[in-house]
Amino acid sequence: MLKQIFKNSWQTAAYNPLFWIFGFFATIFLGNEMTILINQANSTLNLVNNVYIKNLFSFKEGLAGGANHVFIGVLMYSILIILIAISTFAQISLISSINKKGGGGSFKNYLQDGLSCFWPIFLLNVIGLLIINLIFVVMGSFLIHITSVNSKLFTLFVFLGTLISFLINFIIIFLTKFASFQLVLEKDRLILSLKKSLIFLGKNWKDCLLIMACILGFSFVFGLFFLFISMGTILPFSILGVVAYYFGWGTFFYGLLMVNFCLIMLMLLVAISFFTVFQYSAWVYFFKNKNKGCQTPCCHRSFDNKTNL
Repeated sequence: MLKQIFKNSWQTAAYNPLFWIFGFFATIFLGNEMTILINQANSTLNLVNNVYIKNLFSFKEGLAGGANHVFIGVLMYSILIILIAISTFAQISLISSINKKGGGGSFKNYLQDGLSCFWPIFLLNVIGLLIINLIFVVMGSFLIHITSVNSKLFTLFVFLGTLISFLINFIIIFLTKFASFQLVLEKDRLILSLKKSLIFLGKNWKDCLLIMACILGFSFVFGLFFLFISMGTILPFSILGVVAYYFGWGTFFYGLLMVNFCLIMLMLLVAISFFTVFQYSAWVYFFKNKNKGCQTPCCHRSFDNKTNL
C-alpha cells in the first residue's frame, strides 16, 4: 500500500535521528533521482546556450591551460572519488540501518555493513556516473555538429537528445539503486544483482515512476515548508539587526547576520539529511515489498495484496 510505504518511511526518518548522519553523507553523491532531474535540466540549459560544450571541446583553451588544467582536472576528480567513496559508505549503512530498523542492529553494525559491500557498490556508482557524463558529452558533441550543418534542426535534436538521455539516466540510476539494495539486503554478487535489478525494473518501472513522482511532490512541499521556517527565523534577527544598525553597533549587527546565516545553514543540513533518510526508506520498503513481501516489523502488509500502484 502506497500510503503505508510513506507512513513507514516518515516514521523511520522521524524516530531515528542517528540515520540522519548517513543521510547527510549519502546526499553528496548523485544517489537520488531528484538530483538526476536537476542535473538534466541544468545540462539542457548549458547545451542550449552552447557554453559548456564549447568549453569542453575547445582545444585551443585546453592547450593554452597546459599543466594547470591537468592539475585542476586531477584534483577535481580526486575530490570526486573521495566524495563518492564517502557517499557510497553512507548509502550502504543507511540501507542496512533502514532494513534492520526494529529488528536489531546497532550503529557499529551499520558501520560494519557499510564496509562489507563497499567495493561493488562503489564500482556501481563510479560506472554509473561515468556513463551519465559520457552520454552528456556524446550528445553535446552531436548537437554541436548538427547545429553547424543545419541550425533549424537544433531545437528538435535538443528535445530528442534530452529525452533519450533522461531515459538512459532513469535506467542507470534505478539499476544502481536496486542493485545496491540487492547487494546489501540479499548479499548477492555484483553481476547477479545487476541482472535481478534489471528484471525488477522491467516489471515495476511504472511503479518506480509513481514513487519518484510522489517523492518529487514531497520534496516540493518540504522545500516550501523549510522556506517558511527560514523566513520565520530571519524575522527576529532582522528586527534586532535594524536596532543594532540604528544605534551604530556595527560589530553586533554583523554578528547577528553571521549567527542567522549559520542557523539557517544548520537547519538546511538537518532538513536535507532527514529528507534523504525519508526518501531512501521509501525505496527500501518499496523494494522489499515488491521483491518478496514485507519482513520488517514496521511494515504490516504486502504492497501487492492491498492495491496496485
